[in-house]
Amino acid sequence: MWICKTVISSIIENESTEKIDWYMIKHVYYYQPGGTSAKNLIHWLQILNHDEVTQFDHGEHDNMIMYGQPHPPKYDLNKLRDFSIDMFITTSDGDPYCVNEDYEHMMEVFRNSKKTVRNLSKYNHLDYLWSSNAHEDIYKHLLSFLIE
Repeated sequence: MWICKTVISSIIENESTEKIDWYMIKHVYYYQPGGTSAKNLIHWLQILNHDEVTQFDHGEHDNMIMYGQPHPPKYDLNKLRDFSIDMFITTSDGDPYCVNEDYEHMMEVFRNSKKTVRNLSKYNHLDYLWSSNAHEDIYKHLLSFLIE
């Protein structure tokens, strides 16, 4: 159990979470981690390190071949401004990865979209999935949103 708490806490940058049933984690780890690739994680780190949303950085030589320039091009988020989609958004003051600055930027980019926002207290990044209260705090509201 100590190893599980240490690994999870290092990922979410919190000492621990009040929301996770730690005895359930062994069942979660049977299926997780999954659903991503090393390239996806590297791309995420590139975005974090450069504070820009760009295409994958292959290095100057390969970027010249792929993009015709030494650095990867930025994604033009302004193209998303005219989209009108219904969005269900969950935020929390305890999530170290979904910070208010990014949330405000997303709200501006998708300014024409209908947004249903659910603000939670002390949910960290993994609690959205693994909290023993997620069905009450998030999923019943998400289902209502989807049915509307």
